[in-house]
Amino acid sequence: TKYVSLGSIMGAAVFPVMVFVWHANLPCILTALAMSFLVIFLHRKNIKRLIAGTESKFKVNKTNLTREDKEN
Repeated sequence: TKYVSLGSIMGAAVFPVMVFVWHANLPCILTALAMSFLVIFLHRKNIKRLIAGTESKFKVNKTNLTREDKEN
């Protein structure tokens, strides 16, 4: 989708689930939940822009590509 913020939010949402799946102890799960909440909370403006359809996409500037990248 080229939305970096969406990837960060999805990663944060999946992280505590994966910690739980790997049978981590309660302090690890609670820490993962807190970290996930913090990441999602800090991305609240990005979430609003994603919903509104105004979030900017990640673009690669072709002038910054190496010669090898341009050939591919």
